[in-house]
Amino acid sequence: VIALYASLDEDYSNSPLSSLVPGCGEDTSFVMSSLIFAVWAGSLAESNTGGDFVMYSFDISDAAGPTTSDSGDNLVYIQMTQGDDLMWSEIEVQMSVGPDGPYYTCTNPDQSSDTGCVVSDNDDGMWAFAEDITISEGSDNLCDGSCEIQVRILDSAESMLIYESNPITVE
Repeated sequence: VIALYASLDEDYSNSPLSSLVPGCGEDTSFVMSSLIFAVWAGSLAESNTGGDFVMYSFDISDAAGPTTSDSGDNLVYIQMTQGDDLMWSEIEVQMSVGPDGPYYTCTNPDQSSDTGCVVSDNDDGMWAFAEDITISEGSDNLCDGSCEIQVRILDSAESMLIYESNPITVE
């Protein structure tokens, strides 16, 4: 094993690649320069997270039941599969119907359902990890038969996109 690394160290120290990493010259081994690079790259990643950075992941699926010509149909279920709890007062859920349709801002569970789409949950005031929510038509009939839906979740305080789904066909 030592002989294997010795040849790598010699080849690396003689290559122009060794001069790309600051502090790595002829006297620095391949293993040592790899370690220096890993520490440097790790410090870049750490500086981009301010302590409040959270990754979110969601699964979206067609809701049970057919879509009709009436309003109020359940359209999709969304489950949070990764991330911290989200308070409804801090997020905005938007839904688009059709490939180029406009995004409707859905009413959150604690609001009246007089818009194009409505979010419903378990009435605890937040969207928790592993919790399913339902997005339904509100006062408007948005989907009759088969339609394509796309969902966005935004941090309403910072207008920052948390999640955007791929289009899903609802029937």
